[in-house]
Amino acid sequence: MEKPKHHVFVCGSFRVAGDRKGICRRKDSGALVGYLESEVSDRGLDGVTVSAAGCLNLCEHGPVVVVYPEGHWYGKMDEDRIDQMPGCARRRQAGRGASHLLIGHGTSESPPHRQHLARRRAGTGRRILACR
Repeated sequence: MEKPKHHVFVCGSFRVAGDRKGICRRKDSGALVGYLESEVSDRGLDGVTVSAAGCLNLCEHGPVVVVYPEGHWYGKMDEDRIDQMPGCARRRQAGRGASHLLIGHGTSESPPHRQHLARRRAGTGRRILACR
């Protein structure tokens, strides 16, 4: 198996201590994994892998979907919002971008990947995923 060009993670609210406090699982994020896999196949997107992730700790934005290497964090995801993500023919035909799906877009809140980088620079963050 080749290394994927893009990796899509869907928060599954899995926590090491077994605490199922996360909202993503309660909002059926597991079904989004299957939906994304079928969308990737239907759209003919080569080099894209979809995986369930542990808790991404952004419960207030759940279900959360993260795309790497771009570092795009999408919030409050469902099938309709997934259809608006990059690569969707309907989105391109409508002339709409997907920036409105990004966590922190249009607010004073920084996107999660930027917050993570800021913590790393300040020496307060743990390195979990490689960020660009």
